[in-house]
Amino acid sequence: MAEYSNLFVVLMGMGVVFFGLICIILLTMAMGKLMQEKDGRTQAAAPGKSEPEVQRPDVRPEVLAAILTVLSEDAGTTPYGLNIVDIKKIK
Repeated sequence: MAEYSNLFVVLMGMGVVFFGLICIILLTMAMGKLMQEKDGRTQAAAPGKSEPEVQRPDVRPEVLAAILTVLSEDAGTTPYGLNIVDIKKIK
């Protein structure tokens, strides 16, 4: 059996790892392009069918989190046990 120098083993190992990483990058880029083309075709095929718009409250997520925390403390439950349907500002 042939004896390989330590330098050869290190360089061969690093070469294999970087080759594998480059292959993963190329595969990810190719799959991204394929999925992007697929999404573009499905959206272009059905322009008349759109999801109904859901009106979102004009409340920042931080304010919504604070309201949810206060309500859950008052109710004695976790914030995950509450389902906020609508928030309206009081004038």
